[in-house]
Amino acid sequence: MRNLFYTPLLRMLALCSAVVMLMAPPARAQKHIQDMNDRVDSIYMQSGARYIHEWNRLITDVMIDDGWSPPIATRYYAYANVAAFQAAMPGFPMCRSLEGQLAGLKDVPKPDLKQTYDWRVSAIAAYQKITKKLLARSYRSDSLYTLHMQQIAATGVPADVIDRSRTYGEAVGDHIIKWLMTDGYVNITARSRYVIPKGAGMWEPTEPDFKEPADPFWNTMRPMTLTAAGQFPPDPPARFSADPKSEFYKNASEVYQTGRNLSDEQRNIALYWNDNPITTRHYGHLMYTVRWMTPPGHWINITREVSEKKGLGMIESLEAYTLVSIAVYDGFISCWTEKYRSNVIRPISYIHRYIDSTWQPLIQTPPFPEHSSGHSTISAAAATILTHLLGEFSFTDSTALPIGFQPRTFKNFMEAAREAGMSRLYGGIHYRTGNLAGSKNGVQVGEWVFQKVHTRI
Repeated sequence: MRNLFYTPLLRMLALCSAVVMLMAPPARAQKHIQDMNDRVDSIYMQSGARYIHEWNRLITDVMIDDGWSPPIATRYYAYANVAAFQAAMPGFPMCRSLEGQLAGLKDVPKPDLKQTYDWRVSAIAAYQKITKKLLARSYRSDSLYTLHMQQIAATGVPADVIDRSRTYGEAVGDHIIKWLMTDGYVNITARSRYVIPKGAGMWEPTEPDFKEPADPFWNTMRPMTLTAAGQFPPDPPARFSADPKSEFYKNASEVYQTGRNLSDEQRNIALYWNDNPITTRHYGHLMYTVRWMTPPGHWINITREVSEKKGLGMIESLEAYTLVSIAVYDGFISCWTEKYRSNVIRPISYIHRYIDSTWQPLIQTPPFPEHSSGHSTISAAAATILTHLLGEFSFTDSTALPIGFQPRTFKNFMEAAREAGMSRLYGGIHYRTGNLAGSKNGVQVGEWVFQKVHTRI
């Protein structure tokens, strides 16, 4: 079982690789680095990818059960994957720590590389620390943790290696917990109730439940890479007007007419990408909720599907999850900053007041302002990251298969992101301008994250 662990031989390979990198032309050096990383991954970590996928699925499953809002769900994905990456990264010579690259992250514990580690165990231990801290249903993470440790031990990994690897992973997890406690979320939970601004054209709670606005102070969260929450302000919304000749009225009229004349394909697209964590159903005096994953959960699942399709190893899968979740995390901060700055009225409110009081959107309107579209933003951000990491290729997304929707195939990630954005127009919850502004903003954030955060030397 020695080939499962980080060894002095791999340290020597890393040193040789660095020498070749210095002597070779840039393109050749880059190819050699990639070959080196592929070799290390295939030597002892190909099986580790399964554990990474299962921890991300666990987070998604708990998010579905608890119905957290999309920004909060993204916080869980981001910190969990950053912790796991940091815990596993020392075992891969050409990987680079995220400390100093993410705001406020520094002095992450280091392993003793003279000792033997199983980096799968370190990543699992880090996941367990974060999920146990953040998720209300910690018994589920306890169960997955125990199962994974038993599976690894059953392959013959020595007990002292497991203990050492677990201790290191837990130390990284504890460090990430201290870091996340300073991101502003604690302050948000202690703030007084948000006062909804009043005025013509401003957002107001929408039927059927007229819920309080979700996460109105998210602009105060610390971004992971952005220099400020408003670093990339989305294109502004149309100026509000009830005049039938105005741009705003035309935007609303498009939502109204589209909703009344949906094709079967448009209807399917809207429902496929709905990704509403909590949808309420009312039948007379009976009311119940339907739970499903959030938009970030959808893109985390796409990340899993394409990682498996490409046969990515453990560290490559971790890189994909980590960079996607960071981009989506910062994407929500950027988007939510604009949402509660412009406070744009939702189509259902505008249409009921100025066009048709009986109209209903296909999908339920979420409880926050319209501009810009969160799903458009984070879909474009995730697609940008995945395109940079994996390139352009056709893939099939089967995320919504468990709730009765057939898989959808896309030419590339950006095509999927564009469809996710248009789904909000078909669903009747966003104007086209909100979708386009969100998509543009998401690309900006995704590009920034990819240029700013380097997981390889």
